[in-house]
Amino acid sequence: MTASTTAPLTSRILISHSEHESFARMFQLLGGSAVPLDYLGHAKARGFFRGDELVAGYVLNARAPYRYSSWVPTQTRAELQQRGYLVEATCAELTCMWMSQEISKLERNRIYIQSVIDAFGMGKRFIFAGSRVEKVARIQKRSLSKSVYKGEATFEGMCEMYCATRYAMVAHFVVAVIARYAKDVARMIRSDLTRRGLTTDHIRRRLKQI
Repeated sequence: MTASTTAPLTSRILISHSEHESFARMFQLLGGSAVPLDYLGHAKARGFFRGDELVAGYVLNARAPYRYSSWVPTQTRAELQQRGYLVEATCAELTCMWMSQEISKLERNRIYIQSVIDAFGMGKRFIFAGSRVEKVARIQKRSLSKSVYKGEATFEGMCEMYCATRYAMVAHFVVAVIARYAKDVARMIRSDLTRRGLTTDHIRRRLKQI
């Protein structure tokens, strides 16, 4: 393992034009669609760095035009706005999330936690996100649980958009973390028991003897 991959992960809000260019380039390189630099200029882009290298990031935006508005057909967009979604008075969007392959599981979790903190700090009633990738959508919907659109996108393929109130987002995220932590602990216990040559049947027999 090289020194660059063991350096601690740091993060900051990206401000300069060159940082926005690097963010947009990396996001598109990893499969995302083009991100206009003027959009990053009025949004809040957070970058995660290992040393001087940008290795992950996401964007929060509370100003129209919303990036997700361009994903859905005009009629659907109008219907969402009538329901109070994707309008400046009530909504912020979490978008353009990307992570390089070198990001560890622990660091990935840290990025998700920071995104929830930043999203809550936007002060809007609703937090929106969306994805064209089912795996990403599944992870994000652990905290943004209400699906508001799933269907044909304005670009080629399908997309899904989902949201939650900012307080519900935090509550759902805490529940998801606790559930995941419990599963990890159970997995560690099973692994340790297996290493010791114990099975579930062994433990049940021992308990009956107590």
